[in-house]
Amino acid sequence: MSYGLVKEKCYFCGQEETLIFNEHYTFCPECSAIYTSMMVIEGCDHIKGNAIIALRKPWWKNFETDSPFIDEDGEVCSICGTGCVADGW
Repeated sequence: MSYGLVKEKCYFCGQEETLIFNEHYTFCPECSAIYTSMMVIEGCDHIKGNAIIALRKPWWKNFETDSPFIDEDGEVCSICGTGCVADGW
């Protein structure tokens, strides 16, 4: 399936259904996050193995999570701000 609504919780807000598109991307209709998972090339203590890459973070201004992700805008860890690099699927 290259796109469609699936019973997969949003990594950020926990919404029960998300939309998968372009085979690798997830969109949440609740918080409007767009993200994918990639292999970590350079990480930190929080980002190891596979990591969530946020192409678009949740829309609300006071968004906070204890779950680490790489912010694609700056390619940094969302928790400690260390530069991280991930690539491929």
